[in-house]
Amino acid sequence: MLVEMKKTLSRFDIYPATKAFNWFLPFMALYLLSAELDHIAVLVRAPEAADATLGTVHRTGYALLWGLFAFGLMFMGLRSKSRDLRVVAIVVFAVTLAKLFLFDLRGLGEGGKIAAFISLGILLLLISFMYQRLKKIILKDDQPVEEKLPD
Repeated sequence: MLVEMKKTLSRFDIYPATKAFNWFLPFMALYLLSAELDHIAVLVRAPEAADATLGTVHRTGYALLWGLFAFGLMFMGLRSKSRDLRVVAIVVFAVTLAKLFLFDLRGLGEGGKIAAFISLGILLLLISFMYQRLKKIILKDDQPVEEKLPD
């Protein structure tokens, strides 16, 4: 349904609505993926231990999921030359890192801290590599086209 709404908005060419929807759709998808991660974690482990399972998933699982989601957004934004997707990916990374540093480090064990930091570090390195590799394409895409007037 959300994809159909995006197609309809793009046909009518309403810029503010399209831009708002470009921000809304990734965050809605991230919310749904996070909820599904909770459901899968509770189903895989015993439902009786749901509180302990969800605590671990909210600390470590969300950081990994959100980092991978931001990486996917960055990849799609670079591939489709969409500045909105690239900015949303950076915002998701920033929120993930803030959540990790402000909330998750207190309750994580050493193994969880190591897994979260290594995976997010690898993802950040991959994204910086993609940006450096494709910098010319990105800068060319973001610059306005100048019209030449006849002499």
